[in-house]
Amino acid sequence: MPQLGAARLLIVDDDPELRHFLRTELELEGYACTEAATGQQALMQVWDGRGDLLLLDWTLPDFSGVELCRRLRRNGAENGAEGEAPQPLRLASRWHSPARNLNCCC
Repeated sequence: MPQLGAARLLIVDDDPELRHFLRTELELEGYACTEAATGQQALMQVWDGRGDLLLLDWTLPDFSGVELCRRLRRNGAENGAEGEAPQPLRLASRWHSPARNLNCCC
């Protein structure tokens, strides 16, 4: 069970049924969740402070999940966070086996 002040989860996926399922299950576990259907929506919500942790789809209608990560990192560097070490990121796709999912730092 999450503690008070736990990270807010932003679920980024263009599939509304999957977003709804993930949000329902995570909220039952006590997490605060918001949703975005596109990379641009996700960027706006992160910049507005509505997401501390992203559950991110690999393929989005406007640009890829990898590109979203790159834009978030670039924005962080432009705002004085360039000295920070890259944070590990796990991208997953339902179209690939778990062994083909990607661990990366964008």
